[in-house]
Amino acid sequence: MFLLSVPFVLAASSVILLMDGETAADFVNIVVPIMAAIVALLSFLLFWFNRKTPFKSLGFVFLVTFALFALGWATWTIYTEYVGEVSGIIISDGLWLTGYVMMIFIFAQVIRKTDIDISKRLLLALPVYWVAMIALLWWAIAPTISPSDPLLWHNVTYSLYPIFDSILLSELIFLLWIHRKGQLEDVWLFISTAVVFWTVGDVIYLIEEASGNYFVGSLPDVFYLCNYSLLAIGFGLLVSTRVKYTSIVPVAETTVRRVEGTTLAPMRTYVVYGADSKAAYDMVVKNLNMGLEGLIVARRSPNSIRSAYGLKKTAIVWLSTTPGLEVVHPSNLGILTDAIVRFLERSTNAVVLIDGFESLVTYNDFRRALQAVEHIKDTALTHNSRLVLAVDRRTLDPKQVALLEKNSVIVAG
Repeated sequence: MFLLSVPFVLAASSVILLMDGETAADFVNIVVPIMAAIVALLSFLLFWFNRKTPFKSLGFVFLVTFALFALGWATWTIYTEYVGEVSGIIISDGLWLTGYVMMIFIFAQVIRKTDIDISKRLLLALPVYWVAMIALLWWAIAPTISPSDPLLWHNVTYSLYPIFDSILLSELIFLLWIHRKGQLEDVWLFISTAVVFWTVGDVIYLIEEASGNYFVGSLPDVFYLCNYSLLAIGFGLLVSTRVKYTSIVPVAETTVRRVEGTTLAPMRTYVVYGADSKAAYDMVVKNLNMGLEGLIVARRSPNSIRSAYGLKKTAIVWLSTTPGLEVVHPSNLGILTDAIVRFLERSTNAVVLIDGFESLVTYNDFRRALQAVEHIKDTALTHNSRLVLAVDRRTLDPKQVALLEKNSVIVAG
C-alpha cells in the first residue's frame, strides 16, 4: 500500500511546477513546514507506542531528529516571511545539519547491528557510487571554496548538505537491501524510501544552485514535499497498526474444547520444546478452560486454531509475511512486543503463547528476539501472568538454548 502511494504523491507534489513563481514559493514555505510538523507529531506517537518495548531508545532518537527538521522548516519560514531573502547562515542550518548527523548515526547503527550477508554486487557497486558522487561534489563545491572569500563559512556550511546527502544515500542503499531480505521492520522501508526523495532533492538543488537556476518552488522542492508526504503516510500507517494491536482487550473464554495439559503457575515462563507446538497449545487451552485470559501469537492461521480448539474470544496474532487481518510481519518486533506488553498490563490473570520464536530469530536476530522475550517475561511476572514459548530446539545452538531457558520452566513436548 505504501509503495503504491509513491507515484501518486510524486504526481501531486509536481503541481508546484505549474504554479507561478510567487504562488509556488508561498505554497512551499507554508505546506512543507506543516508536513514536517505532522511527521514530527507522528514520530512522537510512534515513540509513545514504543516506550513499553526494549527498543524505545531508537524511537526517541527518531523523535528528536524529526523534531529538529520540523523546527528548521519553521524557522526557515519565519526568516523568509519576516526577514527577507536568506543570504547567510541561519538557525535553520544548525537544526537541519544536526538532524542530518543524527540520521546518519542512526542508519549506521542499524546497518552495523543487522546480521546479514551483503550482496557482493552491492559491495562492488559502492566504489562506483562514491567515484560518481565525489566527482559531482567536486564540480559543485570546489569553485565556491576560497580562503579569501568573505562568504567562506557560508559556503562551507552549505557544502555540508551534499556531503551528508551522499553518506545518507549510500546508507539507504544498504537499508533497502536489508529490508528486502526481511531483516528490518516496515518503518525502515518508509523512512528509506522517503529520504531517497529528500537526498535526490538536495542533489538537484546542488546542481541548480551551482548553475544559478534555483528558486523556491522549483524541482528540488517537489522532492522535499514528496519526502515529508511519504513519511507522513508511512508513519500514519504504523500508528494505525499500533492502535489496532495495542487495543486488544483480555477476555476469558466460556466454552473451550477439553484437552490434556499442565496447570500453569502464575509469574512463570514455560519453554515447551517440540516440532509441532501441540504440547504448548494443549497447555494453554487447558488453562483457558480454567478462566485465564489468553493471547496467542501463532505461525498458522487464526481460523485453523479457533476451529481446532473451539476458541471464540481469545485474541490471536498471526506471524506471517503475507499481509492480512490479524497479521504481524515477524520483522515488526516492536509492534508485536508492544501489543503483548499492553495486553498483559490490562490483565491480572493471563497466559500468552508465542508459537514462532524461530521466526522472530530468522527475521530479526537471536539477540533482539531474546531481548523482546525477556521484556515480556518481566511484564508477565509483575502482572501475575504466564508466558509460554513453543520452540523447536533443533533451530538453536547450545548457547542460545541456555540463554532462552534461563529463569524458565522447561517442558519436553
